[in-house]
Amino acid sequence: MILQGIAASSGVGLGRAVCVREEKKLDYSGVAYSGKESEKERLQAALEEFEDRTDAMAQRIRAQVGEKEAEILIGQITMLADPFMHAQMEEAIDNGSCAEAAVDAICTMYADMFAGVEDELMRQRATDVRDIRDRLLAILLGVTGVDLSRLPAGSVLVARALELPAVLSVPKALDLVEDGDRLIVDGSEGKAILNPDESTRAEYLKRQQEFLAKRAALEVYRNQATVDADGRVYHLYANIGSVAEAESAAQSGAEGIGLFRTEFLFMNRTSLPDETVQYEAYQAVSKVMAGKEVIIRTLDVGGDKAIEYLGMDKEDNPFLGHRAIRYCLDRPELYKVQLRALLRAGAEEKNIKIMLPW
Repeated sequence: MILQGIAASSGVGLGRAVCVREEKKLDYSGVAYSGKESEKERLQAALEEFEDRTDAMAQRIRAQVGEKEAEILIGQITMLADPFMHAQMEEAIDNGSCAEAAVDAICTMYADMFAGVEDELMRQRATDVRDIRDRLLAILLGVTGVDLSRLPAGSVLVARALELPAVLSVPKALDLVEDGDRLIVDGSEGKAILNPDESTRAEYLKRQQEFLAKRAALEVYRNQATVDADGRVYHLYANIGSVAEAESAAQSGAEGIGLFRTEFLFMNRTSLPDETVQYEAYQAVSKVMAGKEVIIRTLDVGGDKAIEYLGMDKEDNPFLGHRAIRYCLDRPELYKVQLRALLRAGAEEKNIKIMLPW
């Protein structure tokens, strides 16, 4: 049986299914709000426990599987350490949400944001954020889940991923797949093959070996100069939307940031990020990429990126209408805050350049 989904991470995985059905256990509807300070203490304790557990998991995976796979979990720690995300969770608590509801709301907001952008690499971040959300909720609720680092070799998670070969959004996957079923995950084609015959398994095993060999061969180029066979030098930059993305780019050997989409700092909030919040984000990215160019684009909203609290009018052709630089110039009180934050951050490492969106 072929299960069709969305290609999320290329490659081929073969093994037996391990079904993760945590969502039914993560119901926090009965959790009472215990006050701002108490809820913030619960949140902080959960964040610290998440970091400890994830770091331990990464160490085991580093020993059992490899450095690259462990880096994925370290990346989740980095993502959750983003002070902007912390501030939003605490703001939700200040507004009357229990720690569980704050985690759920903010992580879901980020996951939806990442899932809705055009960049494939950033869409894959949605999976990471959902995994972070579920594991934080499990800690807060005292739910014991599947320890991913202790799964038997050759396991295939349904439907979770470690940025290994992954297929997302397979309809009714957990209804169709049982623990122990044989599975082939084709992350390039966006499909999973349930209980394949031997000839199909042999074919995909060969594809898997070819894919792994190609990936291993490419590792020698990590952190090397980007030069073609004729000696021409190029610059390999990364596009990002957060501090965590910048850190991931730096670890992968990016030679700079070609585009920091600052609209992600404004999206899915109930109010504008103030100068301090913006400054801290820009400064953090600048420091992560110290000595390398960081191009930061000022607020680009309108078209497919509407922000409700900005009160933008609906237009027949929003992609050519009152958006981006035109919108910002008409809102100087908003634009000046962002420009001040950028100039303050740029005065330190002196590697920030500002892009104005048309």
